[in-house]
Amino acid sequence: MKQIEEEVEILLRHFIEDLSALPRSRETYYDSTFTNMVRRERTVRRRSTFKHLFLRNAPKVDDEGFIVTEVASWTRSSR
Repeated sequence: MKQIEEEVEILLRHFIEDLSALPRSRETYYDSTFTNMVRRERTVRRRSTFKHLFLRNAPKVDDEGFIVTEVASWTRSSR
């Protein structure tokens, strides 16, 4: 038992020496309780401009302003 304890001590010393030789890294932690940490809210006018540009780039839009999409028929097995 004494021999095992001595071997463990030696292993731990080597491990600590090896760890001290590693470069230190700086970590950043973000708090997710703040919903808009980076950007400010824009005015309503800019949101409508974005919606107009977004819908203009959509492949197909119906009369009510919704994007028309295709159901993924290619995922269904052909019977």
